[in-house]
Amino acid sequence: MYRPDGENPGPFPVIRVFFYEKGRADVAGRNLITRAARWSAVHPWWAMTLWVVFVLGALTVGGMTGTRSATDSDLAIGQSGRAAALSRSGGLESRAVENILVTPYRGTLDRSAANRALGEAVDAVKGVGGVAAVGRPVPAPRRFGPARARDPRG
Repeated sequence: MYRPDGENPGPFPVIRVFFYEKGRADVAGRNLITRAARWSAVHPWWAMTLWVVFVLGALTVGGMTGTRSATDSDLAIGQSGRAAALSRSGGLESRAVENILVTPYRGTLDRSAANRALGEAVDAVKGVGGVAAVGRPVPAPRRFGPARARDPRG
């Protein structure tokens, strides 16, 4: 509710709009953001069209600039970078290592079935490109033994 004495009757601010000729509000003294918001409210389809054109233009320019992938030297920052440089200078390489763990579904491990499974796995891995070497199987120490289901209650 607007009161001419300027008192605010409630918790909401009073909005004053001064009308001039032909029903247009006075926005002459407002900043650029206010004028742009008013224009967008009066011309919503033009505003949406210009916004879509702007977004498509930004995507086009961004796509034309291309991307650069970070190299290892770009990511070698701080102590980890120093450690990587020392390992490279010493001839150490960080190669990927994969381990295959063979366990029984239940009960104890049948060594002959495990050796057959390991043989099949080794044959399959040797045929894959990019594999430098396949090591010999290493059985787990007896102290670990077969995996046993434990009672969660203790």
